Amino acid sequence: MKAAEGHISYVILGVYVDDIVPVSNDPVMLRAEKATLCEKIEMVDQGEIHYLLGMSIKRDKKLKTLTMGTLRFEDVTCLVRHRKFVFG
Repeated sequence: MKAAEGHISYVILGVYVDDIVPVSNDPVMLRAEKATLCEKIEMVDQGEIHYLLGMSIKRDKKLKTLTMGTLRFEDVTCLVRHRKFVFG
């Protein structure tokens, strides 16, 4: 969507197996897209993302920064215990 002042708004949907990660530069458009998705498919909004594909994601709204990094083995172990994943 292009506004009158030339600003282009967008929503990108990252999909991996059974996860959808929406990203947008327009909060209103993002909320509308999430609402549309919830109408069409069974979906639960789990809030802001913290982990994806073995990476930690930290957002600082005040500083307007996004930091991504790899998880240490201990962090992955804690995450697996917290989510109650069973392997094997």
